[in-house]
Amino acid sequence: MKPLSMWEYSFVLEEAADKIVGSYLKKIYQINQTKFSFDFGKFSLIVNLGKNFYLTSNPPAAPKEPSSFVMLLRKHLKGKKLEKFYQACSDRYYRLDFSHSYSLILKQFAKGNLILLQNGKIVLFFYKEEGLEKEKELYFEPSKEIQPDIFIGKKYSFLEPQKAINQKIKEFFVYKDEVYVLPEPNFDTAKAKTFSTLSEAVEFLELEQQQLSQQKEQKNLQELKKLKNRLFFQEQSLAQTEKKIQNLKKSIDYIKNNIQLIQEKLMQNKNSKKITITIN
Repeated sequence: MKPLSMWEYSFVLEEAADKIVGSYLKKIYQINQTKFSFDFGKFSLIVNLGKNFYLTSNPPAAPKEPSSFVMLLRKHLKGKKLEKFYQACSDRYYRLDFSHSYSLILKQFAKGNLILLQNGKIVLFFYKEEGLEKEKELYFEPSKEIQPDIFIGKKYSFLEPQKAINQKIKEFFVYKDEVYVLPEPNFDTAKAKTFSTLSEAVEFLELEQQQLSQQKEQKNLQELKKLKNRLFFQEQSLAQTEKKIQNLKKSIDYIKNNIQLIQEKLMQNKNSKKITITIN
């Protein structure tokens, strides 16, 4: 799944702000290396750094032990009221303003980042970047006039940009492992799944891809188990072969070291049909 465009983010942002602004932040979880969950009670905001964010009423299971970064975030934000959620400037920076003058910045391009501010000054950040220092003021340039063709992104280059932005969207799509605000030309709507919010579409695709990833991992584990079993039997066969080789070497060494005795026995029993030689 590709990162959301600014246009797609604008829909998710509107959906999320409508549901969680005015709510209190109850818990913060780090689901994996780049995924975070912000629990506002009835709804949770899931943030995939640099990729997407969406609202859900069924957040993913959280790890038992919080990371050190999450513990610090909780220390500052737990129990704080979300007062605003908006785009901070004309780039993909999104800002959650909380009570007590706290703000959490979601940087949603490149590898992404989480930056916590208080009174406009940096308190902590997830990734260290050039220019990010504690106690330093973080300034965002005022939003410039948005160029619609850039705003909607390359995915929707077939649209007339200004009309696309102004129209009221009622359905969102998942088609061929991508989310869409509007269907593309040659878009087979019969094969697409439709959703009433873009958050639902993003969540569906995230869960579907997670399931596929788990299935692939399970398949890899099964293949690994087969390979381990094969290796075990090959090692056993090798051990048995090595034992036979050692026994043959003992026989050869015995014959070399006792060639005269063997010759004598052969001479003594030249008329015998069977000769028995015992090797210790």
